[in-house]
Amino acid sequence: MSGNSLQPGNRTAKRIYIFSTLEIVPWGGSEQLWSDAALKLLGGGHKVMTNTIEWKESPEKLQQIKAAGGITTFRPNIHTSGRITDKVKNRMKAFSWRNAALGFDPDIILISEGGAFDNAILQHGEWLMSLGKPVYIMSQFLLEYEYMPTQRRQFFIDYFRRAEKIFFVSNRNRQVAERTMASRMQNAEVIRNPIKIQNTTGAFPESDIYKIAVVARLEADIKGYDLLFETFSQPQWKDRNYRVHVYGSGPHEEYIKDLATFYQLEEKIIFKGFIKDVKEVWDENHILLLPSRGEGTPLSLLEANYCKRAAVVTDVGGNAEIVTEGVNGFVAEAAVTSCVANAMERAWQQRDKWEIMGLAAKEKIDTLYAKDAVDDFIEKLI
Repeated sequence: MSGNSLQPGNRTAKRIYIFSTLEIVPWGGSEQLWSDAALKLLGGGHKVMTNTIEWKESPEKLQQIKAAGGITTFRPNIHTSGRITDKVKNRMKAFSWRNAALGFDPDIILISEGGAFDNAILQHGEWLMSLGKPVYIMSQFLLEYEYMPTQRRQFFIDYFRRAEKIFFVSNRNRQVAERTMASRMQNAEVIRNPIKIQNTTGAFPESDIYKIAVVARLEADIKGYDLLFETFSQPQWKDRNYRVHVYGSGPHEEYIKDLATFYQLEEKIIFKGFIKDVKEVWDENHILLLPSRGEGTPLSLLEANYCKRAAVVTDVGGNAEIVTEGVNGFVAEAAVTSCVANAMERAWQQRDKWEIMGLAAKEKIDTLYAKDAVDDFIEKLI
């Protein structure tokens, strides 16, 4: 990655309002780019106000933004609205964050979408557009196949057309969005997510056991854990010397662990929990597996490649834009068990090439990230 960082302070100071649609969990990979950009903008003399869902504990990145001089505001959390007192507080908060945005009087509005068609946009998108400011939209994720009723589809067509720019993190995501709406987006552009590690790993791990890492939120439907377990429950895997290390946390943890037990994979599937140090993951493991049903361009893939590790991925989101079959990994043609199983079988039969493929993966990432992703995004934004 380039060492020549953009100096935002060289431009006329702007007031940037950042609205994140993420609501299911406090933080995720979808928040990396906008939060990194916010810190750089603040460091360059710009003003930043953020709006996110309120959780009991504020995510570390929001604390950093606040410490750097940013203003953090919060929408009511629907996950804590059971008690009457919570409902009353939430009604008050529903007004206060919008009043704060009006008082901030931004020059630019950035809407960061965890998913392109999030419900938060249906609730607040029209209001944000009505402020009469230039609106930039950043979409981090799409389901590969989604049907929308005509009224909802027309809402999003109009919403995207009114934006200055719509940023997608892969060409595939842009294509899927256009297909879902049956509408072209002339104002769309592809950007890159940042890689949050600076130092790569050391030597390829020496082990008699082949260690396969799954670095993904514990979300059964999107992340394809059922496909993973069905693959490794097949007879040919029974006596092979491998382990699958699962890194992550999420809302479906109990079910996913029960599913591993159901397929009698307790000795082969090891749940490691969330690990903050990415380097620690790749000091131990040989290859990444992502059997996802939908993606943007997953940070876990970029990080694995940066750490000289190949990957087995499904052909969703931007995965196949990063991974080339047989060169720096393996691509399952679809997010179904037969395709994932076939891709893993190809990978296993070429396990002696994983180290070489990892070096090819690092080379490709270095080419893609010759320019810093955050600096590039800020240039497009302001």
